[in-house]
Amino acid sequence: MFIAILQSTLNKITHNKNQLIRALAIPMLLLILIEYLWELAHSTPLDVGLHIGWFIMYAIIAILTHRSMLLGQGTASIMALPSWGKRETAYIIRMIGYVLIIACTAVLLLIPMLGWLLFVVALLILAGRFALVFPAIAVDYPISFRDSWHITSGHTLLMTLIVIILPVGLALPTLALDYLPYGFVLLPIVSVALTVLTIAALSEAFRYLVPNYLHQPADDKYSFS
Repeated sequence: MFIAILQSTLNKITHNKNQLIRALAIPMLLLILIEYLWELAHSTPLDVGLHIGWFIMYAIIAILTHRSMLLGQGTASIMALPSWGKRETAYIIRMIGYVLIIACTAVLLLIPMLGWLLFVVALLILAGRFALVFPAIAVDYPISFRDSWHITSGHTLLMTLIVIILPVGLALPTLALDYLPYGFVLLPIVSVALTVLTIAALSEAFRYLVPNYLHQPADDKYSFS
């Protein structure tokens, strides 16, 4: 199923490439600029602000990508400056909750000998099983962390491959750019492009696991249970 979802992701990106390019052009350029500045402002007071800016732009790009992949044409602003609303706020809140939940697995490191192994296993499982809340927010489908856990039951390996293994596998070859002339110029561009690809793959996993996402009760939006 992982291969099928990856193939579907690439097909959808190819089919929707014009909309994706127009919708993501400005947010991606801003994120690339932030990553360039990140390198220049490392270990300076500006570094904190750039981190915050990165998360904000990531949320906007993720929402636009999920909506383009799952809802199709005309669902994302075209060549517009990034805007902020309830959907983006909900996404950021879920991102913070997601990080806090996964951070709790660090207590496993206190276990002698097997702590690291248990930590890695828990990290892989939780990161994948709770990830459906993000495409759900983008399409206004009411899914809580608890719902995501139940929906992904029996699909732990699939979600781990999409949420953890795929991004890491795509990122590793980019390390070679550090050894190329002007590789520092290419790295942020490639990094952002791969980020969009992994977000799109999560969209397709959501489509597979939540086939009725287009038919949801509107009054349940942005529930944080």
